[in-house]
Amino acid sequence: MGITSEKQIIRSGGWGHLFDDIGGGFWISTRIIQEAFRYRDGLREYDPIFDNLKLFYGYNTIEDLTSLQAMEDFKTIISSFTKVALNEPTPLVKIIVEEGIQDLTFRCKIVLDKLEIKELYMHGGLFNSPYYNSLFRQYLHSYSLFPLEIDVSHQMALLAKKIILLKE
Repeated sequence: MGITSEKQIIRSGGWGHLFDDIGGGFWISTRIIQEAFRYRDGLREYDPIFDNLKLFYGYNTIEDLTSLQAMEDFKTIISSFTKVALNEPTPLVKIIVEEGIQDLTFRCKIVLDKLEIKELYMHGGLFNSPYYNSLFRQYLHSYSLFPLEIDVSHQMALLAKKIILLKE
């Protein structure tokens, strides 16, 4: 997402974790879990990430993963596996991450081109992964990429608080 000098919002994606989080942490972990279920159903080959999934969540079977969606903070719980998956990406993880980054960087290019800029400021825990960061940069090699050193979530909360106080 970007904003023009006329304060017009330019976006492509970013419609939330249930509808459009392609390339994000929740999406990556969800895709891995989906593929684990496909393996359980005999629809795909085994990948070592499936054992890592069970170990990470403390489950004995792939079927047990269905309980994740019923947890109160399911988004955070599911997303938390992405860091583990990116630490030593298996063949399946590499396929999923590349699929996500292709979509995400395509969307970034759309916004950057509409804004006629070549700089992108990145934020989020996924960029702490050398694998993810490197692949993302490969797809946006003709742009200047800068990591943000601030906690964007915290800054947005402060901005929301300021707006609420101004309305009072």
